[in-house]
Amino acid sequence: MDLSYRFLASFIIVLPKGVQFAAQNLFPAPSRIAFETNLEKDILKSGDSHNPDDPYFRKIKDSLLAHYKVKTTDELPFNYGGFVMKEGEKISSQIYISHQKELQSIYNRQQTLTDISGLINPAIAVKNFSMIATGTDFFSYTQFQKQAEKYRYEMAQHLNDLQIKHISNIKPEKGGPPAVIGKDNWKKFPDFNYQYTSVTDSLKAQPIPAAALVLWLIICVAAIEISGRKLKLI
Repeated sequence: MDLSYRFLASFIIVLPKGVQFAAQNLFPAPSRIAFETNLEKDILKSGDSHNPDDPYFRKIKDSLLAHYKVKTTDELPFNYGGFVMKEGEKISSQIYISHQKELQSIYNRQQTLTDISGLINPAIAVKNFSMIATGTDFFSYTQFQKQAEKYRYEMAQHLNDLQIKHISNIKPEKGGPPAVIGKDNWKKFPDFNYQYTSVTDSLKAQPIPAAALVLWLIICVAAIEISGRKLKLI
């Protein structure tokens, strides 16, 4: 009995943790600090919307002033601050998505190794397939992340568009009414509506867990069949 407990413990606890540890070491992912540092560096290289002396945004400013034949941004027919933030959001979002894809590629390789281990460990096979069936698997997570980022970006750009259209370049006088946008504008933007990933799509993206489960079902049926034949012979 003691030996069987050890066997179960190794399959249910030790082996899954060992596979996870091996995956993290074979395909190491950057720390959060390293990820954010590299992201910020690339954004600053492309254009810093918070820096008035940034070469990229200075060129945009000069071209706008020349196009509208004005001397200052206060004379532009739209809110310049909102325009800069919209362009900055566009740049930072594109760079973020690029970095996120690289990070997800690493996590995907880690997950693939875990999925493969399900071929030799029934506990992992059942766990991985159960996660797919309940929508808590890695692919479903990445789909949620993509939808959430898309919604965040669209909302940020919607707010920037409101500032561009409805806020004056000239700052309000001290003690005067603040530059605000009516609350009705917020109601027009839809709530976040997550489109759940179907089990079929998850299985197409991650076929190994299903294959591992089928393999173990075949092994179980074969074992029962062989045991049944031996009992009949007895």
